[in-house]
Amino acid sequence: PEGRLQNVFEWVRNIALLNICFVLSCVPVFTIGASLTALSSMSLRLLRGEEGHVFKEYWQSFRENFIQSTRLWLILLVIGLWFAVDFWALNQLSGTLSFALKFILGTLCLVYIAVLHYVFAYNARFNDSTWTCLKNSLILCGSHLLHTFSLICITFLSLFASLYSEAFFLRAIFVWLVLGFGAVSLLQCFLLSRIFARYE
Repeated sequence: PEGRLQNVFEWVRNIALLNICFVLSCVPVFTIGASLTALSSMSLRLLRGEEGHVFKEYWQSFRENFIQSTRLWLILLVIGLWFAVDFWALNQLSGTLSFALKFILGTLCLVYIAVLHYVFAYNARFNDSTWTCLKNSLILCGSHLLHTFSLICITFLSLFASLYSEAFFLRAIFVWLVLGFGAVSLLQCFLLSRIFARYE
């Protein structure tokens, strides 16, 4: 039916517009946190059928959540750099102790990655303080292990598909710039919305 086809085109248009806004807002790097929050906010709205004006509402969410999202991003970025430095330092060592420390650090890194999949969407959905966002994101990723595993799989499978071959990587860049981030965000927010609904 024409109405169903029109809905499909409308979804693709909204995802593409959302993706372009996200890519542009990530350019300064320090704005990535606010960009991820705005992307999650709009993805959750699209899933609830509250499309509105995607361009206008994306930048409105970006502005409203800029300070806290940037604070979250900088905290998580520092932690991520700390993990990277620790892994580099441990690679200079050898033996059982080095292996044990790498295992512990790898476990903490996995928890860190899990929290990353929750924190910005949580910030978009709930009006909590910075530390409450981090704490509740940690609790949620541990309380919903199956969903957390699914969220991580979506991210890594998307990256793996993009890096499968050099020829495919060039095409993948175009897909990411046009639709990729928006499509992945929608898939993940579909799972996250079901979790958040239990606590609203």
